[in-house]
Amino acid sequence: MENNREAWKAPFLTVLFIFAGLFFYTKLVGPIPFFVNSVTTTQSSLFKAEGTGEAAGVPKTATFQVGITKTANSPEAAQESANTLANQIISGLKKLGVKEKNIKTVDYSVNPQYRFPTTGEVQQVSGYTITQTLEVRVDDVDLAGQAIDVSIENGANLVSGLSFVLTDEERLKLENEARKEAIDEAKMKAESIAKLSGIRLGKILNVEENFGPLPIPLRAQGSIEEDKAQTEILPGESKVSVTVTLFYETK
Repeated sequence: MENNREAWKAPFLTVLFIFAGLFFYTKLVGPIPFFVNSVTTTQSSLFKAEGTGEAAGVPKTATFQVGITKTANSPEAAQESANTLANQIISGLKKLGVKEKNIKTVDYSVNPQYRFPTTGEVQQVSGYTITQTLEVRVDDVDLAGQAIDVSIENGANLVSGLSFVLTDEERLKLENEARKEAIDEAKMKAESIAKLSGIRLGKILNVEENFGPLPIPLRAQGSIEEDKAQTEILPGESKVSVTVTLFYETK
């Protein structure tokens, strides 16, 4: 019996001594700091495939600029002449079917003209030039050529910036067509590569979309033919490009 007491007495005293030492240490020095290092590991295995789709359509809207330049001895006379022509142009466009809200003034300037002096003379103003520019939007692209002709017939001597643009509705329709084509191509690529390489594809975790460069509107310079032939406008096609990247989890 005494042997059993001696067997557990020594460990008990050792533990008691350790706790007593810790007690006095914390009283004298303070609490013992404990540090826990946390390590988080994540396993991410993603497979991505990219596809590109394009869609093209013919724009139904055209925009262009027409201008009037008039020079007179006084700014008032030049202004009256320029305003008369501008009103004639606007009236002619309205009769053609162009809405007033689609005609706006984008530039109006008055500049003095100087006569080159001879030796000993002071430079003098010889007249004033007024330039007025209108921006015209034609919702029916087939009327664009007629609108330019009407503007010239009513006094416009500057025609520039002819461009064809897609409406928001037209662009959205083309984007959806291009997007579907891009997704179909990306899926086909992913399935083909996975089958050949032995990868098992899971669900799609993420989708990224990028649009290609926006189509540059066609621009042309208006011209006046001597035989007054009707101006012909060809809008051509505008393209929309969409690139889609699909991210799959792998099993």
